Formats: sequence, structure tokens, C-alpha cells
Amino acid sequence: MYFHNLRGSNDFEDCQVLVVLGCPIPNLCGFQEECQAFLHDEPKPLLFKPNNKTLYLDMTDGRRYGVTPYGYWKGPVSKYYWQKCQAELYQAIHRLRPYIPKDYDRHIFLFTNMPVKGVQVEEVKVDTTTWCWQAAQYVKSQLTVKQELPAAEVAEAVGKTAKTIANNGHEIAVLAGAWYHSGTKGKGGTVNRFTKNAT
Repeated sequence: MYFHNLRGSNDFEDCQVLVVLGCPIPNLCGFQEECQAFLHDEPKPLLFKPNNKTLYLDMTDGRRYGVTPYGYWKGPVSKYYWQKCQAELYQAIHRLRPYIPKDYDRHIFLFTNMPVKGVQVEEVKVDTTTWCWQAAQYVKSQLTVKQELPAAEVAEAVGKTAKTIANNGHEIAVLAGAWYHSGTKGKGGTVNRFTKNAT
């Protein structure tokens, strides 16, 4: 089964596991024509410039993980694009009919970087060759022997600036199974750090 061809199907309602792969980006030419038809009365010209924007996955532990899906992110076009992508993922997830009670557990594996409203993510997986993943592994290893780890030490270990680590601290922490704290006062001034626990 594939995106844009799955609505209403009950083929998977008795399955115990559902795997959803990718992001349902609409046909871009068709999307532009659709926008021009639905949004014809907008007072300003519609902007169709693609742009990567940071959006956030809601984690089961209450945190948020930043992702940058491809798309149109300006004005009313952005809202319509977002709605189409999110709605199609929502439809895919509901092929399992998760709200119908069953006498067995069901699991959904969602491999995408497009957040879905109302869906919380238990674990994030990323490309293990990225510096962010390497930073997370460093944090994880160091917190096995330390209670906390200064962000500056992580920056030095992975060859990045302290500002880069600060800008990606929460994402690194999620990947490391740790917590990131910014702006904590220390003897040397403001200290950004990673810890094992939320406090």
C-alpha cells in the first residue's frame, strides 16, 4: 500500500504491527495548481519557494525533537502543504484502526521526519554517520561515569563550536537518552550541560 492510495482501507485492521515509511510529499506541480484553486482569493501572491523549516516531534517523555522536513513554509501555502502531508500520515497510521479495542497489543513503527499531531514518539533513529549522532554517543558514554557533562566538552570532542552544541542540545540529549540544560549558572559563568536525569 502506498501514500495517496490508502484512505478507507481495512486491509490491515487485524495486523499486530504496522510499518509506515517516508513522508507523503504531494506531487508538487499538482500541489501548486490545487493551492491556486483553493487560495485564489488571497490578497497577496502565493509563495511557492521550497524551504527546510525546523518542526518538532513530541516524545513520550514530554520532550520535543527538532526535525527539518522538506516543504513549502511561507504564508497560507505552508499551512496547506503541512495539512496535506500530516493528514496523509495520519491516514496511514489509522489503517491499523488503533482506536478499535483488541485483545492483543499493536505496534506502529513510523519512519519519517514529518511530525503527526497527536502522535508521540518513543525513540528517534538518525543517520549514524552524522556529527549529531557522534555527539550523542559521546554524551552517552561519558554519563556512564559522570553525573553531568559540560556542553563545551562535547563540542571539543566532536570538533564543533559551543554554539552549535547549544543549538542542537535537546536533539543530542534525546539521542543519548540524557537531558540538556541551558543557561545554568556556574563558577565560570553560564554553563550548558548534559545530565542523566531531568533535574
